[in-house]
Amino acid sequence: MSKTTATAKPSFKIRPVQKEDKSGFVDIFNGPKDSYVLFRTSEISAESSAKVFDRFMDSNVPAYCNIALVDYNEEEHTHFPNRRLTGTDANGQDEYVIGCATFLTHVNIWSGKDELYLSDLFVSEFNRVKGVGKD
Repeated sequence: MSKTTATAKPSFKIRPVQKEDKSGFVDIFNGPKDSYVLFRTSEISAESSAKVFDRFMDSNVPAYCNIALVDYNEEEHTHFPNRRLTGTDANGQDEYVIGCATFLTHVNIWSGKDELYLSDLFVSEFNRVKGVGKD
């Protein structure tokens, strides 16, 4: 009989991206390892990645981004040592970006109601299949 171990769901939070998250966002979006751009097998310059982030900060552009943050984890840091810390939470715990969802809002031409269009959803490899993308 084989023994199976349950994988614990990581303790993460999801919130809108903020100015202070730029380095963490750019890393998860277009970093050298385990990034959205690499996952898509695409290429984009660092300058263009920064412009993507800047659009989320521009209140005149209806493009938005939520990020998933997790407290510093020694095991994940071993797998992805280049992952940039984005800051600290209210308890002083280091945290970093493990995923992002980018989306747009627009008016539905049929109903006249606001709608949301999910553009991109990415979760770091180490944190996939743990419920991060569902929340």
